[in-house]
Amino acid sequence: DNLPHTKETHADWDEIYETQKNMTLLFRSLFEDMPILPSIGNHDTFPPNTLPIDNSSFGIYRGYLEKGGWNELLNNTDTSTFEKGGYYSMLMKEKLRIISLNTVLWYFQNKLTAKLNDPANQFQWLEEVLQNSSVNSEKVYIIGHIPPGHTARASPGKRGSLMYHSQHLEFYLRIIFNYTDIIAGQFYGHLHMDMFQLFRDRSGEFKGSSLLAPPVTPWYEGKGQNVSLPSNPSIRLVYYSLDDFKLLDYRQYVLNLTTANCDRKERKKTYELLYSLTTFYGVEDLTTKSLVKVFQRLKRNSNWFDEFFRFLTAGMETVDCEKTCRVAQICAMTGITPYHYDTCWNASDKLFYTKQLSSPKNSIIIFICISILPIIILLLIIGYILYKKFKASQNKTE
Repeated sequence: DNLPHTKETHADWDEIYETQKNMTLLFRSLFEDMPILPSIGNHDTFPPNTLPIDNSSFGIYRGYLEKGGWNELLNNTDTSTFEKGGYYSMLMKEKLRIISLNTVLWYFQNKLTAKLNDPANQFQWLEEVLQNSSVNSEKVYIIGHIPPGHTARASPGKRGSLMYHSQHLEFYLRIIFNYTDIIAGQFYGHLHMDMFQLFRDRSGEFKGSSLLAPPVTPWYEGKGQNVSLPSNPSIRLVYYSLDDFKLLDYRQYVLNLTTANCDRKERKKTYELLYSLTTFYGVEDLTTKSLVKVFQRLKRNSNWFDEFFRFLTAGMETVDCEKTCRVAQICAMTGITPYHYDTCWNASDKLFYTKQLSSPKNSIIIFICISILPIIILLLIIGYILYKKFKASQNKTE
C-alpha cells in the first residue's frame, strides 16, 4: 500500500509502478540478504480499491513484476499465479510456506468483483496450496493487505463495515477453518492500527486468529474526519519458533512524533520499544489460545483496555474511548462474520464487567504485596515467640 492516501491525488499506473520500483530498491538496499514478500494493497491500483478480472489484468500484474521490480523479489518462486491474479506462495525454508493473497479482489469497494464467487480463481488455488502443504507436513503463514472482518479504529463508537464481499468472506473462512492445524499465522494491515482478530465458527468456537500491523506513516485527514486517526510511525518485529514455526511474540517499535517535533534533540532518535505483547499481557505466545486470554482480559479490565486502545495508534493519544467505542472495538476483534458482529453488538450491555480492575502495573504491585504478606506475618510470629522467650529468661534471672 505504497501510494499516497489522499483524495486529491490518484496516481496512474506509471506512477504506481515507479513508486513500487523505488520501494523495492529501498528495501533491497536495506535488507540485502533477507527475503522480501510483497502483497498488493488497495492504494496500489488505479483507480484505488479496484482490480479488474478481464483480459487487462494480465498486463497489470506483469507491470508489478517488470516495472515495479517485484520480479527481483519473487525470483525464487513460480510467478504464473501472480500474473494471473496477483497471488503466489513461496517455500521459505523446509516445512514453512508463505501464502500471499490478493485481497483487493475480495474488497467490498471493488465493484468489479462484487458478483463473482471466485475472482481469478484465487479460492480454488488457495485450497489446493493448503491441501498440498497439509500432505507435505508444511506449516503456513498467510499474508495479505486487507483483513477479513469489520472496520474498527477509524470510527470510534460506530458500527464498522464488512471489508470483504460477503460471499468471499464465507468462502475464505470455510477454507481456513479446514486447515487450522497447519496455518501458523495470518498477517494483515490496511486498518492503520495495532490489533488482532479472533475467528469463530458458527458454534462460537475460536478457530483461528490474525495479527494486524499499524502503519509506518501517520496518515490523518483532520479532526473532522473519520477516515483515520493519527498514529505514530511504527514497525513490528515478530518472533517465531524455528522448530514448529509457532508465533512466540512480537515487539512493537514506534517513533514518537510529538516528542520529535517538540525537541530538536529528539529528532535524531530512532524507533523505541513501545511494548512486547507477551510481556505486557502476561501470555506465553501468540497462538489463538493465548490471544483469547488477552481478549478476555481486555473485556474484564478497563485499565488494560485503555492501554490497548493507546497501542492501536502506536502510542499516539487520540480520543477518549467510552462505552460505545469499546463495544465497536471489541466486536470488531471477534465479530469477523456479520452474524457474530451483530450478536456482539446486541449483547453490548454484557460485554464488560462494571468493576474497575487494576492495571497491569498495579496488578504486579498487588501480586508482590500479597506474596510477601505471609512472610511478614511469619516474621512477626517468630519475633513474638523470641520476645516471649526473652521475657521468660529475664524473669528467671530475677
